[in-house]
Amino acid sequence: MEREKIAEVIRSGKAVLGMEFGSTRIKAVLVDPEGNPIASGSHGWENRLENQIWTYSLKDIREGLQDCYAGLKQDVKEKYGETLTQLAAMGFSGMMHGYMAFDKDNESFKKRIGIDRAASSYKVRVRSRNHLAAFIKKCYKRSDISMLELTPDFIKEYEIYLSTDAGLHNGSVWSHCMWLKTIVSKAHYNGLTPRNPFAQYRVNQNIKERQYLTEDEIKAVMTHEFADKKLAYIRDLFVFASFTALSFVDIKELTTDDIVEINGEKWILSKRHKTKVNFQVKLLDIPLQIIKRYERFQEDKLVFPNLNYWNICKPLKKMIKECDISKDISFHCTRHGFATLALSKGVPIESVSRVLGHTNITTTQKYAKITTEKIDKDLTMFGNRLNQSFSEISIAM
Repeated sequence: MEREKIAEVIRSGKAVLGMEFGSTRIKAVLVDPEGNPIASGSHGWENRLENQIWTYSLKDIREGLQDCYAGLKQDVKEKYGETLTQLAAMGFSGMMHGYMAFDKDNESFKKRIGIDRAASSYKVRVRSRNHLAAFIKKCYKRSDISMLELTPDFIKEYEIYLSTDAGLHNGSVWSHCMWLKTIVSKAHYNGLTPRNPFAQYRVNQNIKERQYLTEDEIKAVMTHEFADKKLAYIRDLFVFASFTALSFVDIKELTTDDIVEINGEKWILSKRHKTKVNFQVKLLDIPLQIIKRYERFQEDKLVFPNLNYWNICKPLKKMIKECDISKDISFHCTRHGFATLALSKGVPIESVSRVLGHTNITTTQKYAKITTEKIDKDLTMFGNRLNQSFSEISIAM
């Protein structure tokens, strides 16, 4: 195509721009309606090692894209004397294109830490990205993959990789796969990819039975005499959580200012660290005794100062085992135990949900296990009421 005709294609906005992100450079190519290259620009770059993954920063991407496009516009100006102002279409492809959406989502999440997101949750997302990078490197022998290359089989193979090579449990596999599916769905919605290859994919969560201590097991823990004072302290924290439904981080942040007196009774009025939802818990005799026991160790208004979750995890399991309990119990199980015990004692689920600081009752239903004893009590009460209503009624012959 002669120079003047090409200039007319550019002026009329009929040219198409293609951007390719390669491992060593970004390249921009302008083509005419027949697909013939008419101008180009490029930008050289290098990847860097971050969190054991070779990658490119979003700053590098933005600056590289701008420089590459500026080179293309200069090439158009020099060859055809035209200023590139409009295009018929534009497309992107490249080795690193797949991670752009993931890193952007993580950057947005990171900015919300301390507002409505926790740093620990961000670390989970970083691990998820690293699992994905390791999967691509092992199974595709590449450092990255374009979203345009994704197929329904990709996420199925990723699920298998997580459960076998990575050795993750079903809950973690479900979490990582759902994050991948969500990011790809967002990319499709925002026009980064013309289709969603995972639209029909369903991840089977297979939630395992939630562990908790029964009433008799809690009593066994409470009455056990520990030779190790550290185990006795961890026992007291565990019991405190079992009677207040506070999570570990909420206990760690609990201050004397959070404990107020209402109608002569002590209450905890605060917000959940995780959701910022208000919760209120009446302090019963047992948690009050525990607060009193450690009152002299309080610092900076913290009821239980200097708590560290990871320093408690292993000793907690040792404490449980010493009480002749074989269950795999974590500190979080205290919330499940509280919900189950409260429901079995006739506390309405609405009240249990409020104490737990849940935003909806559906979450509370997942926490609580309806025991056989609870069902027996409820059906016995139901039967007694029916007997009263139908005592004078007999079935007709």
